[in-house]
Amino acid sequence: MALLDAVNREHLHERSAPQVRTPEDRAALLRAAELVERYDASTEETRAQLVPAILDAIGTLLEAKGAIARSYGASWLWQLSAVHLAAADRLRASMASRHARSRLIIVQYAGLSGGFRIPGMIPLLKEVLRLGLRDRSAAVRTFSADRVQGFVYVDMLPELERALESEQNAKTRRSLEWSRDVLAHGFCLSSLQPSPDKKQVAVSIRTRGSYPSASVPNSLIEQFGMPEIARRVRAREHDRTIPGDRFDPLPPGYEHAGAWPESMFPPPDGSA
Repeated sequence: MALLDAVNREHLHERSAPQVRTPEDRAALLRAAELVERYDASTEETRAQLVPAILDAIGTLLEAKGAIARSYGASWLWQLSAVHLAAADRLRASMASRHARSRLIIVQYAGLSGGFRIPGMIPLLKEVLRLGLRDRSAAVRTFSADRVQGFVYVDMLPELERALESEQNAKTRRSLEWSRDVLAHGFCLSSLQPSPDKKQVAVSIRTRGSYPSASVPNSLIEQFGMPEIARRVRAREHDRTIPGDRFDPLPPGYEHAGAWPESMFPPPDGSA
């Protein structure tokens, strides 16, 4: 595992570091990068000796005011946590930081370095997200709920429900409701964007790698039900050649235009 491969190393020195605003944060980023490069070039035996120094350097980055420095620190900390218990302990400790920006960047980078694909990392991911759902920062709670539904951690649905019950911030509550509905049902009905004629409902549906949204006619919802509509959308998105059903390709710009493709649901008499 290379924490900083050749491409990312060049990007850090040529693009990222010059954009760090304060000299102190820039120096901290370059110092951490130097240690990370030494880690990548070392053998497995000597890497363990470098971990304490790297973790100290990462701790400085997580406290930085600039988002660039914090993002590198969080990314490296998550990657190290997959192979070093000391890094995992530091990750947990970071969720108790007095700085909301430090806790937020940990949640934002949860799983983004591929940790959700490593079986041993999933318990740590869920532990961090549980802490995030109870965090005193509304932004941390919002991102934690987003990650829970993004990774489809259905077993964490009760915890998301409890977080929603105690949520007092109206904006955060709407975000948590969206995450809850998408996680539980695979779709979310939005009453915040009703059509002028009240005949359509705005819907977001989870498919593989995307959340297409559209205004669905109430008549279709009454006839087929949202679970069936969501099933057809996902089936068509995953396999556009399913025999026996009419799963036409999404028309160009469908996700942005918000027009529901009626051809998904042929008339009952089969005239279409």
